[in-house]
Amino acid sequence: MSAPTKATHPFPLLCAIVRAWLRPDEPADVPRGLSDRPPADLAALVRVAGHHMVMPALAAALEAQGQLAGLPADFARILRAARHYNRKRNAAYAAALEETCLLLNGIGIEPVLLKGANRLVDDLYPDTSYRFLNDLDLLVPADRAAEAHALLRGSGYRAPFPFAPPHHLPLLEHPLLPIAIELHHQPLPPPADRVLAAATMAGSAERRAFRSAQVRLPGPFEQIVHLIAAAQIQDSHRLSGTAPLRELLEAALLVARLGPDGVPLVIERFRQAGFGLSARLFFARLAATLGLGVASPPPAGLAPALINHWARLQDRSAVASAIGRMQRLFGRYALDLQWFARVPPYRARLIADLGTRSFYRRKITSVVRTWR
Repeated sequence: MSAPTKATHPFPLLCAIVRAWLRPDEPADVPRGLSDRPPADLAALVRVAGHHMVMPALAAALEAQGQLAGLPADFARILRAARHYNRKRNAAYAAALEETCLLLNGIGIEPVLLKGANRLVDDLYPDTSYRFLNDLDLLVPADRAAEAHALLRGSGYRAPFPFAPPHHLPLLEHPLLPIAIELHHQPLPPPADRVLAAATMAGSAERRAFRSAQVRLPGPFEQIVHLIAAAQIQDSHRLSGTAPLRELLEAALLVARLGPDGVPLVIERFRQAGFGLSARLFFARLAATLGLGVASPPPAGLAPALINHWARLQDRSAVASAIGRMQRLFGRYALDLQWFARVPPYRARLIADLGTRSFYRRKITSVVRTWR
């Protein structure tokens, strides 16, 4: 009888599987025999992959390593379904992107693609099923942003929220598909905009045909600067000590495309903007989880103890997880307060709901789901 498999926390295990996919020619510390692990371990692995928005990439990595077919049928089915439906979902996103860009092309605007929208056009991943998208972010000239927004609204796109962050206009919903589109006039909000200005982002972008539309793709340097600034500064991951594995995986792929000399240049860009430590901590975490993606040492200048401390702030850290959950919870109620202050119908409905029992049940359920 074989010895029981040693329990492994799901986040390091997930990182080991993804890193082995990133670097197939290097010795990998990937536990074999996942099929022999207890169902609770496999469930934890799938759950943490979903939390980090890399479940389709996990399915592809396990398939490439020959481990997907050996998993219990239920888990293999879940992972295959996640990748299959994400491919179909991203096909809908691609259709919405083409339609939106065609409308903008009609008034002489070629939008610069940001974040996940790039992954529908370039070949950073082997295919689009790897990347989970939240919305479509498009950068348009600031002096024509209002015109572009009005054009889309006149074409049937709906604006469900009357307000927006300072770097983009109110979110739009596609008229037929459940897809959100954000028109940016700046790639990042203050103070992150000190790292990357709209003129720099647009100036690096090359023209590319996407189906029947014309778009612009930023260079890999600007893409990774934007990714790190959005994660570390805009989303405040530098404060909570966490970073979604989706961002780390994408950063590793962009660093590999950028080349071994690109990391110091990225850190220098952040240093000049006053956020050098945020970039160095991000790369330290990237090195500790997935590797830098190139044969390059970790960024110099950080004390080893700080790098080790940063590497330990993974999902297994109850403190880091609690901070992240509290941020999401208070962020949700901050949005409620904005609606209460700015939207009279919402304010009237909320006041009326305060006298009903179902209101409190819904709020308690919402808090429980957020904390989990």
